[in-house]
Amino acid sequence: MASAPPPLPGTYALLVKLPDGLRVKVRGRTHLLAPGTYVYVGSALGPGGLRARLVRHFSRSKRLRWHIDQVTCTVAPMLAVYAVSSEKLECALVSELLRRGFRAPVRGFGSSDCSQGCPAHLLACSSSLPRCLRLILEAFLALRLRPRLLYHLHPADSF
Repeated sequence: MASAPPPLPGTYALLVKLPDGLRVKVRGRTHLLAPGTYVYVGSALGPGGLRARLVRHFSRSKRLRWHIDQVTCTVAPMLAVYAVSSEKLECALVSELLRRGFRAPVRGFGSSDCSQGCPAHLLACSSSLPRCLRLILEAFLALRLRPRLLYHLHPADSF
């Protein structure tokens, strides 16, 4: 993993590539995530901020706490895009990504505490990896955030 992000509050997007289908549970129901590229959007406003949250997401050995842990215990994120902000902006970021063609494959995934009506905080991207990343960066910039990248690429992963 590259240098750790700051221990400050912020919003982030994890870019994950699933080589195989993956079964996940949301609200007591099992769903199948098809192979493909996904982005998970979250906020890190608690103790340790972005550093603590992203280090946890990149770790494969952890207790299942959030919906996304079902994915990140199986496949490590390829990278994270993050921005320091004391505001909770994950729902605004989800809206920006939906406007850019991302879609919610499993209703309610990662958004059980969402009060703004997001269909999910895990979104699928049907474009190439470079285009998905570009769209994520555009969404951060549309919210007037200064995006930073945290890479965690395995030798077999490629753009």
